[in-house]
Amino acid sequence: QVYTIGIGSPEGKPIPLPEGGFLKDKDGNMVVSKLDERTLVEVAKAGGGVYVKAGNSDFGLDAVVERIHNLEKQTYKSVVFEDFDEQYMYFFAIALVLFILDFLIVNRKGKNLFK
Repeated sequence: QVYTIGIGSPEGKPIPLPEGGFLKDKDGNMVVSKLDERTLVEVAKAGGGVYVKAGNSDFGLDAVVERIHNLEKQTYKSVVFEDFDEQYMYFFAIALVLFILDFLIVNRKGKNLFK
């Protein structure tokens, strides 16, 4: 289940920065954060949860925590798949043989030993 909590106002406010001032976009316009309750309600409804609007004193967590505690506890079965068909060994063996042949045919100075 998905529970959403709305914080802020639909009118929106600028986003303050820790060093002072407000957040601006790449064009220099002030970024305004607005509460989109309709989307939060739709997400909560689609996820089988509830939307709660946080107030000034009540952050809305109490209602959400209460609903979560009242949910029926379930156990889930997990399965770990460990049957791998490792096929890289064939390519590794071919590469190793070619590497050894290259080392035997050409010495370190790049001269062919059979000339």
